[in-house]
Amino acid sequence: MKDRDKKDTNRNGTRASGTAKSGGKHEDVILTSSAPVADGGRSFNVIYLIAALAGIVIGFVAAGGGGAIVGLFVGLILGYGIKDIACTLPLGRLRSWTFHCDRKIPYDELIAKLQPQLLPLGMTIEKNKDGSPVISYKHMIYDVRYESDQTFSIWWRKSIAGAFLTSNLDTSRYRKACVAYGIIGYFVQQATREEATA
Repeated sequence: MKDRDKKDTNRNGTRASGTAKSGGKHEDVILTSSAPVADGGRSFNVIYLIAALAGIVIGFVAAGGGGAIVGLFVGLILGYGIKDIACTLPLGRLRSWTFHCDRKIPYDELIAKLQPQLLPLGMTIEKNKDGSPVISYKHMIYDVRYESDQTFSIWWRKSIAGAFLTSNLDTSRYRKACVAYGIIGYFVQQATREEATA
């Protein structure tokens, strides 16, 4: 049983039970706003600086001023690749997050409550085979399902169109998913909280 008295508030407006931190395990999360649940990889931007400086130094030592310029560009390209790899782990961990809900209202009712909140933001909502919400946003799909306890989960996946029309890099996926998890998680919690207090 989770200790609901021990809370950890992070800078993105989420409250998580236990001692969950960015990129770690998050259970029974309570969102206080629809802000992104994490920084979307911005904390990894320092990789660009380190890679660029390394490229400049190596290029200058190897070929002088011209080599430094080439080294700068090579360093930035390598830095972007390293950042993409660094985003892979926290992106995957988002799927293990669970969010608190006061009451599991029927999926049809949940969808009806989510539509006026999510549709104006450019999201679309459909029903899965089991009736659960399937939300599409910026070429990614998010399946919302109740768990066995008083929580729900959000499972991200890339749409078929997104696989061909958008970047296949985890840097882009992670940034989009952090935004969507904040929006979807917050409004699902608001919908279930309203029902519980009605």
